[in-house]
Amino acid sequence: MKKSSIVQDNYKLNSKVVTIRDLDKELFERFSSLTKVWGKNTGTIFTNIIKNFLAGNGSNVFLPPLENHFRRKNFEHLEIIENEEELIINKKDLTSLPDNVKFYFSNIRKLVIAEDIDTTTLLKYIYRIKNSIVVVPDSIENIPFLSLLQNHPQYQFSDRQTKDVTIRHVNEQTWNDFTAFCQINNTKIGFLLSEILWEIIPEMEITQILLSKIKEPHDNIIVISALNSTEINHANINAISTKMVLFHRINELIFQDDMTNKDFLEKVVGIYNCHKTVFPKSFSKLLKLSRIHKYPVFTPLKE
Repeated sequence: MKKSSIVQDNYKLNSKVVTIRDLDKELFERFSSLTKVWGKNTGTIFTNIIKNFLAGNGSNVFLPPLENHFRRKNFEHLEIIENEEELIINKKDLTSLPDNVKFYFSNIRKLVIAEDIDTTTLLKYIYRIKNSIVVVPDSIENIPFLSLLQNHPQYQFSDRQTKDVTIRHVNEQTWNDFTAFCQINNTKIGFLLSEILWEIIPEMEITQILLSKIKEPHDNIIVISALNSTEINHANINAISTKMVLFHRINELIFQDDMTNKDFLEKVVGIYNCHKTVFPKSFSKLLKLSRIHKYPVFTPLKE
């Protein structure tokens, strides 16, 4: 028997069927669609997600790498800084650390990037800046900076349709650990899982778009995701040299009038799940249609 078959059989022996009450119906539909597109077992992916959540001690920062080859290999330590009123960082704060350290800033009321920090240093030491107000020097390149930002709204449970959901092949020990975590923290399982899916689904979308929809090498793509509004012009799109940009889940994406069809063709690899996109009047209608996508197309659960 092959080693992979033995591992699979052992996983089945240690798995169970779980029923989750009051899980957000739309979020679970999207999650199920993504796992089907991925070609993965829903229970296996579900287990990985809650395992990652527990590994972070229930932090509101969810780190979602689902494939080993998709993990960043240029750092070993991810340091998380959350819920600060004001934080000022200068170049020495970053460069005094080893090269294998990156920072994840979340919910910082005012994060000030000092004037002595350049774009290269920023990208080298910062993994993400989430739901924070950032003051940044004019010298920082616009598109690389935007790729570090995420302003993902908090999950609102009220007025959301819920459903009891059954998932097969969930690792028994991981599930027991998760239910114990919910009991200790007096949290309803369905609500907490809905929150986790709300956070993880955008990350899953990006991963699958890069793996299945984009022909360009992944190292050549800059991803800008989960912003309320951003404007892109000819100068900043061409400042990124040979790289291309993937825009994802931006509420209002505005391409300014100096953007040309050539800029768009050479620098924009795709626009996925953005609510509103504004183009110059002279822009090619066909080019818009070829680059704007909804992903994935999900099927509502049967009642």
